[in-house]
Amino acid sequence: MAVRMPKTALGAASGGAPPLGELPWGAHVCQFYRSQKELLDTLIPYFQFGLAHGQKCLWIAAEPLRATDAREALRAAVPDLEDYERKGQLELLDHTDWYLREGNLSQDAVLQRWLDREAEALRRGFSGLRLTGNTSFVEPKDWDSFVSYEACVHQGFHGRRIIAVCTYSLSRCAPNGILDVVRNHDIALARRAGSWDSMECATVALAHLAESAGANATAEPIFEELTEKEKAARRIAEQLARLQTITAALSEASAPAAIAQVMDRDIRASVGADFCSLALIDAETADLRLLGDCIEDTEPLVATFRAGTASFLSTPHAIAERFPQAGASTSRALVVLPISASGRRLGAVAFGYHDERPFASHERALFDDITRQLGIALDRARLYEEANQARRRAEQSDRAKDEFLAMLGHELRNPLSPIVTALELLQIRGSSGAEKEVTVIKRQVRHLVSLVDDLLDVSRITRGMVELTREHIEMSEVVGRAVEMASPLLEQRAHRLTLSVPREGLAVHGDPRRLAQVVSNLLTNAAKYTEPGGQIVVTASREDADVVLRVKDSGIGIAPEMLVQVFDLFTQEKQALDRSQGGLGLGLAIVRSMVTLHGGSVTAHSDGKGKGSEFVVRLPVDGAHVPEALALRANATDVSSNVSW
Repeated sequence: MAVRMPKTALGAASGGAPPLGELPWGAHVCQFYRSQKELLDTLIPYFQFGLAHGQKCLWIAAEPLRATDAREALRAAVPDLEDYERKGQLELLDHTDWYLREGNLSQDAVLQRWLDREAEALRRGFSGLRLTGNTSFVEPKDWDSFVSYEACVHQGFHGRRIIAVCTYSLSRCAPNGILDVVRNHDIALARRAGSWDSMECATVALAHLAESAGANATAEPIFEELTEKEKAARRIAEQLARLQTITAALSEASAPAAIAQVMDRDIRASVGADFCSLALIDAETADLRLLGDCIEDTEPLVATFRAGTASFLSTPHAIAERFPQAGASTSRALVVLPISASGRRLGAVAFGYHDERPFASHERALFDDITRQLGIALDRARLYEEANQARRRAEQSDRAKDEFLAMLGHELRNPLSPIVTALELLQIRGSSGAEKEVTVIKRQVRHLVSLVDDLLDVSRITRGMVELTREHIEMSEVVGRAVEMASPLLEQRAHRLTLSVPREGLAVHGDPRRLAQVVSNLLTNAAKYTEPGGQIVVTASREDADVVLRVKDSGIGIAPEMLVQVFDLFTQEKQALDRSQGGLGLGLAIVRSMVTLHGGSVTAHSDGKGKGSEFVVRLPVDGAHVPEALALRANATDVSSNVSW
């Protein structure tokens, strides 16, 4: 049964959103959209009308507009939205709860659900069912079965108190798919060149014509007009399909040269041109630069870029009149359009034809759409190139920083050796009365040596120049070396150090010097951020295939927001000036890098400020050197010690 739809069903579709409110019962509309905004432009007023006129409203949502997003958008337009939901006049569901309830799309089950909702709406006193369903979830492999489903829905809704708007993403519709969609709906709706276009299918047009002609009219003029409407509908659908192909090709072009290739390969064919040329503004010289050499004269491109207005020229006379400064042209028809994006004029494009030809309004709209897509693609290419340049500058700056750190480390280290030698000679000669000064100088030199070593390590790490000399080593040996390295600071701050590390059974395959550096840095960190006389506990054990070392202190703790960045370069917890512990904030970054090089991991834990902290290092067990029985025995009997300074 054909739908008897009044000619004012959509009204004038140009400009703002088309009025989908006063659609007749049985109407089955499809909307092609490019963005979430285009969906909301039509669906918000569509449901506002239904709610205000006592209709049951059902919104089945899918990406890019899920049910939660749809509800928030509709609430802004309908403040008492919850009241409509409470009384059952409005439902918002995600597509999985409607189309895929059986696990996949079941045509009969889904169609029956629509009809059941209509019956329920009428039973509860609503005037009918107004619905929408988004189809973005349909995969290409399931397209044919979905088209079959839409054909069933198209027939099933006619004669029912149902109004349906099915929404289709242009980015997911293949060119032939657009024709499939239009064929199974009464009205197709799409936004082109900033305005809404609508077209009626054959059954709707026939109903209009029969109604206007009267019962005694002959059929011939009716079907002649019907044929023209079908041609127009097919033309718009094919135009949308071509535009979709162009948009997909441009989305993959990341540079102007690639965009020019799309022009010559896809766009020229889509508009039936014999040649095309693209000219872009050069950011450095402010001159137009021609991509390709197809056009006989660049004057039309230059003049169009300067004027910023399009030219559709159907005859050689029109070309000569519009561009009198241009040389002799073999083109008998010419289209030249400016290209802009983000408020900037980017260039101009020209399409030439060997034969004279008129340019109908729908063709001009297609050219407008194409130049808009070209502008978007060129602007995206510009941003992509700017991002690449910024990345290259950042990489260059990073390399310069690494080279500076290496140079700084070496330059600072050079004068340290003679200073240390002079101190040793001073001690040998027994300079009386200078013991205190010598002690201060030695302490400061050790501190400076430590800073320089950290700088050099960071430089080696960032440049990938750290080489490990691996061997079988027990964790007890690593901890022993580390304690010896950190002992001056532990002694100075009078900390109580407790060790619980097995002598054997916790072997790893690693660089003894680097692993000792890891543990020493953790001990130094704990010593710095623990009040004098505090407690530091070091334990080691076997957990599955890992050797786990824990360094726990009773110090100032770590704020929650710092836990995620405590291992980053140059990171230190903010301290008052009188509690500053010095250093460059490199120790923990070196710990993480060295542990990672050994195939392990390190984490930090703290219950917050003033509650101490714990660092946990996990390293793979050197299984080739640790018999299982020995490992088990070592875990059962720890060798512990308690050292105080």
